[in-house]
Amino acid sequence: MVSTFSPRQAQTTAVPFSSIMPHYFKQVAIIGVGLIGGSLGLVLKHAHLADTIVGVGRRVENLKTAIEVGAIDRYVSDAVEGVRNADLVVLATPVDTYERHLKEWGHHLSTGTIVTDVGSVKGSLVEQAERLLPEGVRFVGAHPIAGREKTGAAAASVTLFLGARCILTPTPRTDSHAMDIIRDMWQAAGSRVSTMDPFQHDRLCAGQHAARTGPFHAARIRSPVVWRWGITRYHQNCGQFSGNVARHLAMESRQPRHDDRALRTAASTVETIDLNRRRPGH
Repeated sequence: MVSTFSPRQAQTTAVPFSSIMPHYFKQVAIIGVGLIGGSLGLVLKHAHLADTIVGVGRRVENLKTAIEVGAIDRYVSDAVEGVRNADLVVLATPVDTYERHLKEWGHHLSTGTIVTDVGSVKGSLVEQAERLLPEGVRFVGAHPIAGREKTGAAAASVTLFLGARCILTPTPRTDSHAMDIIRDMWQAAGSRVSTMDPFQHDRLCAGQHAARTGPFHAARIRSPVVWRWGITRYHQNCGQFSGNVARHLAMESRQPRHDDRALRTAASTVETIDLNRRRPGH
């Protein structure tokens, strides 16, 4: 399915974006046009950083909303069609869908295409993306630490990332030029960009989740650096504090290299709290 609408212009209020000159994209494909994907689309449109932005997803009503708010130019339900001719692909779906997506359309990407993501779990998923993408396609892991209670394209905001931290997670295989392009893009969105090893990122975010759920659980994390980072950074959670986060953490906690219990503690704690929040009366 392909559809285009006349997009409603985004609000024209002055937005103090970075004054740097970021890379200009001919076509961007956003896989999953929710709060984060839709907000990034608004940034790219507002800052005139892309000729065309294509939204890819299954919920047609949400995709229509994304066009109405000006986050994308058109949408398709076929991901292979959506990524065709794209020079940037943004993976903004739940992290437990990454493997399926990359296997579905990765081999259709052109040499030089950049693939990035917005997931709150990195580690083995960055390794997985680098393994599944064909030679010449460049992957840069990214985690914009921003969110709000509402989700979906209707909640997207061009100012969502202003002042928020965005962590890039390069590996020895990361292309330096692609890394610079993604860094500039997030800085243009107003984010404070830093870099971190993918697995260190996951240990620190696990500590942050634990710190948010109470000192008892945070105290169970044995690494002092995890504890300190969790306490000082809990003003914003690592992604949406929801069942998605619980699922992401649970998946990553099963990786055998995580033997310090930080991820397992955070995963079980977030799962418990999320179940309580979903009960009637909560």
